[in-house]
Amino acid sequence: YFNGGSSDARFYLTFMVGPRSKLGTRVASVRLQIERNGQMQSFSTRTEVTEDEASRAPDLSIGSNSVRLDGMVYRIHLDLTDDDGRRASGELTLEASAGRLVPPVEITGARGWRTGYVVPVMSGTLRGALTIAGEPVSLAGGTGYHDHNWGFWKGVSWQWGQAQQGDLS
Repeated sequence: YFNGGSSDARFYLTFMVGPRSKLGTRVASVRLQIERNGQMQSFSTRTEVTEDEASRAPDLSIGSNSVRLDGMVYRIHLDLTDDDGRRASGELTLEASAGRLVPPVEITGARGWRTGYVVPVMSGTLRGALTIAGEPVSLAGGTGYHDHNWGFWKGVSWQWGQAQQGDLS
């Protein structure tokens, strides 16, 4: 999960890989929710990836979309569509600030369930731009965030919340 914003837009971006299928592949998807001028738009894609492809995280390719960790910089390439066939595409980076993270924690429970959570980038610098339905959207100079959770849950609910102060959330 990545989120962030600049003077042009705010976004929430998810790269998600599901459980293993009977064929040994995993359903994988990318979803971008972006708010511009007070309006929210959603773009996505879905495909299947192999176990080997899924195990390379945080470096991950889902269709023509990718995220790569290069030192302390996430490099993200997007090429998504909405329900009407409009495209959201482009390149962005999120550069981590040294020491501003929540290290990985993993919890295991009865009958082998496992869950984990990490926040590799509590606050970082955004660069790059997207083209949304033919219009350029700059993310340069913005602030971003990245967290990650893993595992499989049944009968679990989340109580999510968000706080914001200035350009941090």
